[in-house]
Amino acid sequence: MVKGYHYSGSPIVVDDGSAPPPRDFQNYVPSAHPGCIAPHAWLADGSSLYDHFGRDFTLLVTEGAAPALDASIPLKVVKQPGLRELYGARYALVRPDQHVAWRGDEPPSDAVLGRISGLAGEPGDRERRTVLRA
Repeated sequence: MVKGYHYSGSPIVVDDGSAPPPRDFQNYVPSAHPGCIAPHAWLADGSSLYDHFGRDFTLLVTEGAAPALDASIPLKVVKQPGLRELYGARYALVRPDQHVAWRGDEPPSDAVLGRISGLAGEPGDRERRTVLRA
């Protein structure tokens, strides 16, 4: 059940404009679409890619050099060349629950990091919370 589930459209996932995979719990097809569980890969050293993910957030670098980020969240950077085709992007942010929160070909912005961590809401969230409290 877990492998076919995704939470595309969640406020803590940044959509990349691609179509989410169908929710099919019997025929799992790996997808790095934001909201899906990160696709697994066995690495050259025999370890599982999942073993390299952090207990916080992980920035997976599938191609090129790792960026220098001044992250406002606990973030582990994992460089694993050769996974670009599997992940569909140069970078993928993986949540502690091993779901892809964002992917792209440029390093993630502070706004992306804030959104996937829940530290930054959608525009207007502060106003809606204020109205709801009144």
